[in-house]
Amino acid sequence: MHLELLPVAALLRMDTELDGLKREAAELSAKVERAKARVQAAEAEVQRVDAEAKACAERQAAVEKQRKVAAERGRNLKAQLEAGALMDYAAALHQQETLAAQINSLDDAILAEMEAADTLVSARAEAVERKGIAEAWLRDSLEGQRRRRPDLELRHKELVVARREQHGQLRAELRRAYDELRDRKKPILVALVGGACAHCRFSAPPQVIHDVQLGQKLLTCRGCGCWLTGVDEPDEAEDAEEDAG
Repeated sequence: MHLELLPVAALLRMDTELDGLKREAAELSAKVERAKARVQAAEAEVQRVDAEAKACAERQAAVEKQRKVAAERGRNLKAQLEAGALMDYAAALHQQETLAAQINSLDDAILAEMEAADTLVSARAEAVERKGIAEAWLRDSLEGQRRRRPDLELRHKELVVARREQHGQLRAELRRAYDELRDRKKPILVALVGGACAHCRFSAPPQVIHDVQLGQKLLTCRGCGCWLTGVDEPDEAEDAEEDAG
């Protein structure tokens, strides 16, 4: 590697660490937001079940009221029949049968609402449990963020100062080229692998390969503009990637 690329490599390491700190801080915040969303969803589910349970109870109360009215009418009709107070006995019997059928239907409706209420009790218990899990996850996320953020902020401040100094020490030409590569999301420093740029695969002339090997000239890839740091054979590059992994 050319000597002038050593401070560039140091600056790149700082920028890489800064990017990592930003990603970690963003992930901590995102984790908290995801936890909050889970808590909100769990709360909404509890509220939905509660609203459905309330509606179920209201429906059951309404049906029970209808049954009470029908039962009272049935008792009155039976009393009238037994007292012989009705002129049309056959019509009264038919009305009594109709009331009995209505009461049976209402009983079935009441039973259905009771079963639905039991189901909702179980559903609410599950929703409350999920809410508790979500709240615990939120507490853990907030605690993790609280513990880690001060270290991240301190290291970020240190790196910003060190980066400013390192960036200022570069020659103006190198500084401009570095900033342009960063803006274009280029890798900055690349090796020649098999005679081609490891980033864009642009083939380098033999003389360029030779000069890069010597490390006496500051050279860039003619394809992507990244600085060339050395020459690797394909097998060596693969071994380096495996070691890095």
